[in-house]
Amino acid sequence: MATIKIRNRWTDAVIFECEAPEGLESGLHMRHAVEAAVKSGANLSGADLSDADLSDANLRGAYLSGANLSGANLRGADLSDANLSGAYLSGAYLRGANLRGAYLSGAYLRGADLSDANLSGAYLSDANLSGAYLSGANLSGAKWSDGVTINRAPLQIFGLRWPVSILDEHMQIGCQLHTLAAWADFDDAAIAAMDGRDALRFWRAHKAGLLAMAAADGRGVAVAAAVPEVA
Repeated sequence: MATIKIRNRWTDAVIFECEAPEGLESGLHMRHAVEAAVKSGANLSGADLSDADLSDANLRGAYLSGANLSGANLRGADLSDANLSGAYLSGAYLRGANLRGAYLSGAYLRGADLSDANLSGAYLSDANLSGAYLSGANLSGAKWSDGVTINRAPLQIFGLRWPVSILDEHMQIGCQLHTLAAWADFDDAAIAAMDGRDALRFWRAHKAGLLAMAAADGRGVAVAAAVPEVA
């Protein structure tokens, strides 16, 4: 029998191993090992699962914080209630995956295919969804932070002084999370209190564009009326 090893992405240390069942095709070895690890309650934090075929795998409640799942095939996988905080999922194939209640805080999902995925109740604070495919995805009741839920994919902008996430009724710039209406109403003193002159320069340069983008996409009913007043 072949021994299947799951290694840490940073140290290359073996964090779980098991024997492959006789007759199991080699392409399914990693899926078998990961399912076995999850079933046993193993901690797969930082696991290197890049390009692994985990389609239809039962990974419910898996602990995959910081794992490398870039390019992995997770089509139809059950990742409900899994901890994927800080996981690297760039280019992962998650079409139809069940991520209900999954913890995805800080996860890197740039370019991931989440078409028809179930993200209801998932925790998405600081997740990078730039370029992710979310056609048909269910984001009902997904949580961005305590008390802030979203039902649509956020509009995200990276490459500015601070990253920007425009939500249904809120906008987060860096660590500052406020309603869109509040952002529209903030005066110079309120903005400067956040991070001094840097914040004030940033807001003066980008206020009109960000609020217009939010209004154009139907985010924050109050903002739509405030945008024409932005100088």
